[in-house]
Amino acid sequence: MKKPGQDAEVAFSNEVKARVGKGQKLLFKPNIVNPNTFDPVTYDPINTAVVTPWSFIAALMRWFHDRLDISYHQMSLGEGRQG
Repeated sequence: MKKPGQDAEVAFSNEVKARVGKGQKLLFKPNIVNPNTFDPVTYDPINTAVVTPWSFIAALMRWFHDRLDISYHQMSLGEGRQG
């Protein structure tokens, strides 16, 4: 028995695996905003409403690793800034 949305999940998974198979990196872009949103001693987010917690990014990367068999070497983290 199929779960709701399973067809979309399979299509998404196949697309991601195909692109990574062609050499593209799986890019994760957490919302960092700016350095002032982090505690200078602990590096923990001060305002988690605007900062993506690192534990969430790690869990997301692990999902792709475990479920889609994508190596961590095929993943990357990026952050952009608008000036």
